[in-house]
Amino acid sequence: MASPALNRLSIFVDGNNMFYAQQKNGWFFDPKRLLEHFVNETHGLSLVNAFGIPGSKTLKISGAFEMP
Repeated sequence: MASPALNRLSIFVDGNNMFYAQQKNGWFFDPKRLLEHFVNETHGLSLVNAFGIPGSKTLKISGAFEMP
């Protein structure tokens, strides 16, 4: 059996890259939906935290995603 440390999941989203990828490709990235996916579909993993830096033309540092 894997040690508990190997069963932990953290999510880090680079919002700046997401911002420009959405702009270039014409699609929408929904961080809440991504978080809900990993909360509901972890396959035995424990979601420890999720962090993101918002993407925009002016970079502002943000804290963690709000957990549902």
